[in-house]
Amino acid sequence: MCTLPLPPVLQEPSSWIWLTKPDMLKEAWKEFNERTGGGVGGTKRVSLFLSKDFAPLIDLRWPEYVTTIHEEEWILSSKGAEEFNAL
Repeated sequence: MCTLPLPPVLQEPSSWIWLTKPDMLKEAWKEFNERTGGGVGGTKRVSLFLSKDFAPLIDLRWPEYVTTIHEEEWILSSKGAEEFNAL
């Protein structure tokens, strides 16, 4: 997961007004191009983490949350995806 900080113009909700102000929008694009090295396909742009043909792992078990007298915890479900698909 990418954890780059938000650009200053996006850090506060009140600053989203830049969408309606041409000069602020121009500044946001300038910052985007600087951070990515030229925008989409730029020299500093972080590529996608998964390939376009990645097949998602859909047959994994889901955690079930249980409360015991001691605490709340989770366990892996005994049901596989094929059993959930049959529901």
